[in-house]
Amino acid sequence: MTTPAQLAADVAARLGPAVSPNLTAVAHAWDLYEAYIFTVVLSAARLERFGVAYRHISTGPPNTFTFRTSPGHIYTRTQPYSYALLTAPNGMELEAHVGIRALGGPA
Repeated sequence: MTTPAQLAADVAARLGPAVSPNLTAVAHAWDLYEAYIFTVVLSAARLERFGVAYRHISTGPPNTFTFRTSPGHIYTRTQPYSYALLTAPNGMELEAHVGIRALGGPA
């Protein structure tokens, strides 16, 4: 069975040395799992030759990747929540977020 410490270490390794995650082994297991799945998506994007850059609400790349630990609005300014900007080989850009709130209903 994977421990919280192993999940936290894997998240940090998958994010890379340029940025450290705000989550550690003492974070809730569900938050670590969400962060882990997020980094698996980033690894898959890299395998498909997407460029991956980290962003947050401030200018410049973040030094700490701040994961949301509860649902919130995508463009909130209460915390410098981080996200990944994925750039395809053809130049198309996508954003990957964790913990954003989505509202909707049947069409």
